[in-house]
Amino acid sequence: MQEIFIKIPHYSKLVERKKLMEVEHEKLINNKFNLKYNIEIYEKYDKEELNDEIINKYFNLNLNEWNRRVVISEQRKTNFKRKITMGEKSLIMKSINLWKSIIDNNINECLIIEDDVNLIENFSKNYLECKKNIPDDWDIIYINLEYLNEDDNKEKYFSSRREKVLFNTIKTLKKSNTDILNENKIINKEKCNDYFTLITKGKKWFMGSGYIINQKTARKFYDTITKEKSVLPIDAEIGYLIEKLNLNCYWLNFNLLYHNFTIDSSLSHERYLARKGKLIH
Repeated sequence: MQEIFIKIPHYSKLVERKKLMEVEHEKLINNKFNLKYNIEIYEKYDKEELNDEIINKYFNLNLNEWNRRVVISEQRKTNFKRKITMGEKSLIMKSINLWKSIIDNNINECLIIEDDVNLIENFSKNYLECKKNIPDDWDIIYINLEYLNEDDNKEKYFSSRREKVLFNTIKTLKKSNTDILNENKIINKEKCNDYFTLITKGKKWFMGSGYIINQKTARKFYDTITKEKSVLPIDAEIGYLIEKLNLNCYWLNFNLLYHNFTIDSSLSHERYLARKGKLIH
């Protein structure tokens, strides 16, 4: 029986997200492909558990270093130039913890997903197909990127301003993904296939709601972060690591899971206060 490892960082106070995870995991249990899913949820290092000793050991709060890594990771939005929040520090600590678990337990490859994603129907079938076609030189693979389709350009009726803003936000993300994907398909034609595209030009990272890493990459992430300390939110920090370590980053040409944007982010208010300079770190 083939074993699939899935690790999920989770803030223990978000009860509704826990319920969502339970529903999504039901899609995996009764699969027809002789697969065993080893699912582990990481709740250790909630923000309330962080203290000065942990923060001083694992984090660099220097804004000059923030800005340097932001440029390297292709994230130049000015509203991102701020110190990380306690919630973001918590997520980084949970990521460090799960990377170490991959190393300590000798796991060859692992799927990392956030606690607010929806798996596609027939996830097991599609995941197995992807595994058969993974390029030999991969270091990290993003499996949660959405791309533009015909429906995105059709006229829409929105019942609320929030619904309209959400749609346009997702559409902007889709266009950015599609542009990067199409350009890299041309540039790296010999390194791509029907399933995966090697990304060498433009931003190589995406939201951390769905990516696969192997044990070698987990060790590189863990060793670098524990040595140099973390500066950025986890998504951008991984982007920085990809660039710094010159990793082969592949994007899946279709989705295996979707970020559930309708669930409020527990970090959004913290980030708003941080951008306004009103957050106590």
